[in-house]
Amino acid sequence: MQWNTLDFKTGTIKTNNFDIKLYDVRYTGDKNGYLLAKRAQLNERLSRTMIMAENAAVDEILIDEETGDLTATGIRWDKADVKVVLPEKGQMENTGKAAIELKNIKGRNTTATIKTGNTTISTHLDIISLDELLKEPGKEMQLKDLAVAGQQLKIVDPYSSLTVSDYVIADGKSSILQNVRYYNNKNNNVINLSLPTVAATPDINSILNGKIKLSSYKLSPACCFPVTFNYPFTRRRKGIKNA
Repeated sequence: MQWNTLDFKTGTIKTNNFDIKLYDVRYTGDKNGYLLAKRAQLNERLSRTMIMAENAAVDEILIDEETGDLTATGIRWDKADVKVVLPEKGQMENTGKAAIELKNIKGRNTTATIKTGNTTISTHLDIISLDELLKEPGKEMQLKDLAVAGQQLKIVDPYSSLTVSDYVIADGKSSILQNVRYYNNKNNNVINLSLPTVAATPDINSILNGKIKLSSYKLSPACCFPVTFNYPFTRRRKGIKNA
């Protein structure tokens, strides 16, 4: 007799950097097999990443016992909460030595918070699709062909904030942002923009690494938004110029 299905209540997968806990699991081992968990929890031991997912599945997962490298394909979930802290450039050499390569990712109903340096990115994702996520030791995380649709996007640092009520974004492709507000108060020079619609081509990897980079953008309505610039002023005294 050949068994193609295995059910178990809990399971744990350990690598050099991650602990993955699975609850109410079904494993199907035929040629179209997959691993399905009613609930999955991933924690990085350096406390930089925490993911809680419901009805999570993966078609294939491989872990190198010597290096701790993690490779997974066909990852999907119905609901998730993701918290990630990306190290700053000066801290790259202190990150783990294991590589992570995730392919063919699809998810729904996901709340995400990403921190990198002084920048925090938060949002709710209705759907997410990603061809590949690659994180190699000492290098910044790279995403390939990310496509998302969601709400309440917020990017904040000590001097500025960008908020978007609804969006459909594809990396390197035309994307739509609705009800966009941008505020910057660096050096007391205030910029305050409000736009009902922005069409742009984003560079997602740059945004994740703390730089808002957009190209081929269109603003609607053109030239019809409030802008405020406040510049500090000091009177000229004994040859001292305006500040």
